[in-house]
Amino acid sequence: MVSPVRIALLYPQSEFFPRLKDELRFALSLGLQFAGYHQPVEWQPEFINSADIKSVEQAIKKAIYHLESQLIIVVANTKTVVELTSLYEQSTLPVIVLNLGANLPAVHWNSPFLFYNSLHSWKAQWALGKWAQQQYGGICAVNTTLYEGGYLLHEAFRLGLGAAGAASLYLNVAKNFGKQFDTSSLFQQMQQQDVSHVHAVLSGNEGQHFLDTYKQTPAINEKPLTVNAFMVDETVVPANAAMHDAVFASTWYSSLDNDANHQFVAHFSAAKKKMPSAFGLLGYETGLALGIALQTAEDIDGEVLADALSNSQPIGPRGAVSLSTSPLQADMQVHILKATFDEGAKSLQHHKIAEGEHISWQSECIAASAAAAVAGWQNPYLFT
Repeated sequence: MVSPVRIALLYPQSEFFPRLKDELRFALSLGLQFAGYHQPVEWQPEFINSADIKSVEQAIKKAIYHLESQLIIVVANTKTVVELTSLYEQSTLPVIVLNLGANLPAVHWNSPFLFYNSLHSWKAQWALGKWAQQQYGGICAVNTTLYEGGYLLHEAFRLGLGAAGAASLYLNVAKNFGKQFDTSSLFQQMQQQDVSHVHAVLSGNEGQHFLDTYKQTPAINEKPLTVNAFMVDETVVPANAAMHDAVFASTWYSSLDNDANHQFVAHFSAAKKKMPSAFGLLGYETGLALGIALQTAEDIDGEVLADALSNSQPIGPRGAVSLSTSPLQADMQVHILKATFDEGAKSLQHHKIAEGEHISWQSECIAASAAAAVAGWQNPYLFT
């Protein structure tokens, strides 16, 4: 009998993804299945609080020394995992990091034992910023909070605006909220500004409050609106009329028209009775790549498996899946989308309106901003 491969699954808490562990495990298993890997897997789930560096370090040490894991999959911030590089490199244990990509990749994000799968939201924000400036011109008002400012989505959008020729912008920052979510201060600031178009880098209740207030604010609601993708994501927040006509960008959406995506969404939704979230996608793609690696590796030795993972590039919903950071690829297409709310069905549809332009994480402007980013949160985006 074949011994099961031991995979540690380290997951943090999030009000936006309350069943993250179950969704990840199912999506990973589905990917393994479609990659043709049918051997047993011993999942070793471990809760890591908000994925702060201490919790992640303790969980990795437990996986190495107590659970004797052969692979670690962790939802964590890139900057947190980089600080622990020596820990998993010395143990020659492959680590796959999953996150939404709210920070810019940096040159030190590189190791033969470090693997990465992300939504690369920074890339979508850059493409959206460039597209919006080309479409609307003038000066954009970028609205965010102190929490969102701990990541670099607003910075990526700013760089996109600049790439399209914008010389300036208005940056409006609301203080972090307590139990009340009031974004009216952002609109008060915009009413004093010569705004051509409006962008919101928000999430959760404050994102919803912003959308509601935008619809109700004369003059401002006549300005074109672009938003963070998670403000119009039914797997994160309930669909509602305030989301109608908001433009956003992402490297993936559930109705993306290709065979690999249709297969993934159909099987996931049939089994789980709901649409997959971004982490469902990341888990599935990772499962595809891992399934091929496990079949091609001669054994599950750390170095052998790491080498097999580096060479595994299956076709997933977003195209070729490459988990290697030696070097990091991040070449997936960005899609510019518009949200449409169906009042009768009370559902949200995402319609593609343009292809976003490509930018490499190694480009001069992205690399410079990544190198200059010395502050920020330890926990991954949307995990508090």
